[in-house]
Amino acid sequence: SWFAMLHINGQSVKTPHSHESRVDLTSLEQKRRKELIHSTDELAKQRAGDVQFTLRKLRGPSPDHLEIERRCDLLHEVVARGRSTLNRLLDLLRADGSDESTVTGLKPLMEALELAGPAKESLEQQLEVSSKKDSLKSFKRHVAGLLESGEAAAWLRTVEESDLKNLGGEPNRLYQLLVEGRVAHHLELDAATLEAASNRTDLFTSKQCEVLETKRQEAEECVGKEAERAMEQAKEKCAAEAKERAELAAMKKNATEEEKKQELLEARFEAERQAQSAAIRESEQIARGIVVEHPANSLVEIQGLKSRDGLPLNNTIGTIVHKKGGRYVVQCQVDGKLRSFLPANLKNLGFSQDSLNPAAANTTKSWNCEVCTYLHEGAHADALVCEICNNRRDNKSPSSFAAVSNDPQPQEHVVRSKKEKPTTDVQPKPKVKA
Repeated sequence: SWFAMLHINGQSVKTPHSHESRVDLTSLEQKRRKELIHSTDELAKQRAGDVQFTLRKLRGPSPDHLEIERRCDLLHEVVARGRSTLNRLLDLLRADGSDESTVTGLKPLMEALELAGPAKESLEQQLEVSSKKDSLKSFKRHVAGLLESGEAAAWLRTVEESDLKNLGGEPNRLYQLLVEGRVAHHLELDAATLEAASNRTDLFTSKQCEVLETKRQEAEECVGKEAERAMEQAKEKCAAEAKERAELAAMKKNATEEEKKQELLEARFEAERQAQSAAIRESEQIARGIVVEHPANSLVEIQGLKSRDGLPLNNTIGTIVHKKGGRYVVQCQVDGKLRSFLPANLKNLGFSQDSLNPAAANTTKSWNCEVCTYLHEGAHADALVCEICNNRRDNKSPSSFAAVSNDPQPQEHVVRSKKEKPTTDVQPKPKVKA
């Protein structure tokens, strides 16, 4: 990013910083080389795996001469391919100026090729013992060894015709080995070896050099396609692994959600089970007469307490304030304090506090005397006793309340209708309005 200093009227003004901008200065050639290094690195991993697999496959004694030759050709093929890929990768790293640690397939391939050397020597020793070497087979094995060691290209640049004859071969025999194609026991050639051979106009004819150049181009294209195929396989493998990880994460998420749903269902089932159990217990207690629902402001007798603080409250009277959870909050008459009791420790007396203290109730309504049926209304509605027969407003007395508190069963509260005639000997007086 950058900024500018502006001088305006003798003052320096600093402009805001520009937005950050990045430019890729890598040339197209460098990008192409990086891609080749990456694809060749993937191909080197495959070549290392091929060499290791072939070595495991060739373990054990060889039964006959043909099997030994087959094993030699098979090992030559994978080793020559691995050596060619190794040299190609090293050349690309040197051209790019990169370190060998930037690739991951180089070290495994080098280790696999080192293990293949003793195995190839053992097979050649077995082949020498099982048959007499002729000059042509010896020459081919010599060239194959140069290809496996990666020295074939350098050897072809300097070899002379006399050297070929000393090895049991000659230029035409060498040319046949280089262009024999996909025969049963062909040599595995790389582009660098074919290029070195195509430049030896002193050993081969011009037509032979053209054929070798064509073979070099085919080998180069084949390696490029194999590298691209290895790159595609690596991408597919990465995509498959990413898909597998995503599916596994989705399965874990679904399993977690299912576990949460199961936990919620189990919690709901447990809550319903507890509610049903509580309802059953409450129904059984009500059936045995142990528990009775107590409305607010009703009078109850406290009983069945066994604690040291609760024993003095047994057989005392209290007023229901409200219900809280599975307990009732009761105002005890002995000291006026609020206490919480279980339903089993309360006995309903069958009437409310308002029936004993009418002044605390709503006294604005008119009322009829239960004895003489005199109607008290207006200013007379607040009277606590009948103005005609002096009967209490609720036809009960504190003494009768005490009797009720000692009775195990609540007394029936009798309500007489207005049309019912009184059962007392007191003669009703005429209705007088105040």
